[in-house]
Amino acid sequence: MTLYSSLSQKITHPSVESCDYYHDPIMKKNIMAKHVIEENIEKSKNMNKELISDIIPQKKRATIAKKTILTGHGVHHNQQATLEFHPVTFGTGIHFIYGGKRIKADYHNVTDTCLCTCIGHDKHFLSTIEHLSAALAMLDITDLNIDYKPFAGFNYMGEIPILDGSAREFIDILQNVGLTYSSSQQKPLLILNKDITLQNGGAYIKATPSYRPFYNMTIDFGDNAIGRQQAGYYLLEDDLVLEIASARTFCLREDIEKMKANNLAQGGSLKNAIVVDGMDIINPEGLRYPNEFARHKLLDLIGDLALCGVTIIADIDAFKSGHKMNNDFLHMLFADESNFTVINE
Repeated sequence: MTLYSSLSQKITHPSVESCDYYHDPIMKKNIMAKHVIEENIEKSKNMNKELISDIIPQKKRATIAKKTILTGHGVHHNQQATLEFHPVTFGTGIHFIYGGKRIKADYHNVTDTCLCTCIGHDKHFLSTIEHLSAALAMLDITDLNIDYKPFAGFNYMGEIPILDGSAREFIDILQNVGLTYSSSQQKPLLILNKDITLQNGGAYIKATPSYRPFYNMTIDFGDNAIGRQQAGYYLLEDDLVLEIASARTFCLREDIEKMKANNLAQGGSLKNAIVVDGMDIINPEGLRYPNEFARHKLLDLIGDLALCGVTIIADIDAFKSGHKMNNDFLHMLFADESNFTVINE
């Protein structure tokens, strides 16, 4: 999630080498490795599923070891709520439970993408699910029930707690309770068969086949403290929990009053968002990473793409994508079955 108007971003064309953070040691290692190590996609196109599964690291389906609880308030409507996390049978998938309704964590159930990702059906909706979705993806949790219980009772629109504005606290509570792994069922993987590009104006998501998937996010906010940033990591090799889980959501100070006038950002504060005022960071503690803004947008991308229920094995290069584009990309990807091969279904 990012608390800002999409119109505030300047449209420019990305160049990795011109990025201010290209010389960040971690960024440079990944980018240079990406240039040096090229997978032989042409030879791999005729590989069968068994051979593919030998090449790509396999992980077992996972759920949590026992029930655990988390309490907090939402960033937009300031709703106080408790989340109860329940282990489930392997193969069940991830579901939210709200007002007695089960809502599958699925991109088809996304109902709104304005400032966050909202899912729901039959007049039961939950917003700001992307940070929690990213946490589950980074922990490789495939099966879980998440029972949402608002303090004020059911009111059709619930809101996942914002916590510190990142995925870190979700990660911590789920790691602390421990994970349980299937003895036989593996996590499903989607192997991209051909290039796919979704573009809207200057923003885009480009996916290309690769057995060493590299996810990259570039943003450009023009002349302010955010500026132009990049964050990219190898999905199956880098420690995403360490690298991006703690990256917080952010907003421009000039947008705060606009959001509040529309009854949004009612629960926002310097405790759960980075606030940018021109060339200044308002938060007294500053940034957790030099490119925290790009890392958070990458976190959002991972959370949104996880709603397809499989890990996408491909190089994904995103430029200024937001929740709507992330969801539109999944619809484009799955609209044509020749785009992909799924293993471990």
